[in-house]
Order: sequence, then C-alpha cells, then structure tokens
Amino acid sequence: MINLLIRFVGALIVLTIILSVLGVPIAPLLTLLAGSSLGLSLALREPLSNLFAGLQIVAANRVRPGVYVRLSSGEERNLPDEC
Repeated sequence: MINLLIRFVGALIVLTIILSVLGVPIAPLLTLLAGSSLGLSLALREPLSNLFAGLQIVAANRVRPGVYVRLSSGEERNLPDEC
C-alpha cells in the first residue's frame, strides 16, 4: 500500500516537471484540483460519513446477523440472518 502511494506521488512529481518543461502553467491546475476537492468533500460529506460508520461497525465485529438491535430513534428489531 505504501509502495503504491510512493509511486503515485512520484508519478505526480514527474508529471508536474514534464508539464513545467513544456510550458504548461501549473498554478491553474492546482487551483482547479483544490476547488474540485473542496466541492466533492462538501457534496459527499454525509454519504462518506455513513460509509465510514458502516465500515467501523463491520470492523468492530460486534453486530452479527440475528442480533437484537435498538436504535437511538427507539426502533427495535432483530437483524435477519441473511444480512
């Protein structure tokens, strides 16, 4: 995993150098990347929150099929065995 991250960062650095040598301005590309990242993070805040909460529940391995669950909203039920 770390090797993949190092390769990705290295490829980005090489791509930046190549674009710089070719005369392509880097600042507008970085601005576009930052703006789109901010927009995506604001738009996907709730779905990503739910995704990571679900991953945490699965990783904790405390909820299994057939377990009785009571939600904070007051709803109570048994989880079906085919979850």
